[in-house]
Amino acid sequence: MIQPASLITRPILCSQTSIPSLRFTYKQAEDGLRFYAGQHDPADTSRFTVGYEMGGQAGTIDGWLMDNDTVKLQVRDGTARQP
Repeated sequence: MIQPASLITRPILCSQTSIPSLRFTYKQAEDGLRFYAGQHDPADTSRFTVGYEMGGQAGTIDGWLMDNDTVKLQVRDGTARQP
């Protein structure tokens, strides 16, 4: 989790964890991997999506902020895969 920067402070890393259940098939550096800004769901304050592009194919990752302050991520579509 990152505390966002303000006009007078830098962003602060509050905690970090690995995401073993989310893996991207990334074979070559020239494929390119780009993440876009996350978008919140106005109907559900605990849900958000993150768009990405890899190898010219677009995809979406769904995210949920859980009650214990962890984040659940799930690939919806695109070139990423679940193990």
